[in-house]
Amino acid sequence: MREDLLEIIGNYGVPHQLKKLNEEMFEFCEAVLEYHNRKDSVKEEEREKLMEHIYEEYGDVEVVLSQFKYLYNLDLVKLEENKSRKILRQRLRMIEENDKKFNNIHK
Repeated sequence: MREDLLEIIGNYGVPHQLKKLNEEMFEFCEAVLEYHNRKDSVKEEEREKLMEHIYEEYGDVEVVLSQFKYLYNLDLVKLEENKSRKILRQRLRMIEENDKKFNNIHK
């Protein structure tokens, strides 16, 4: 798979695949928003189709992201460490935000 992905990005080039990544991420966001906005007002069969669309678009995003991961030989451990650090930072922000809300309510 690695070789296939490197061949794809090698064929189209970095600038083209960056545009492709942007397009695929936009389509993924659209699919998520459509599901979120319609899930409660449609039948189960339609909800399943909307969810399938999310899977499809997520897969497209991962394919293009993986091209860059392999092109730049990104270290998987380092990627996971970065994700963990960013998750922790966001959780700390949430605690801070909730503390501010609580303090504002009880003034």
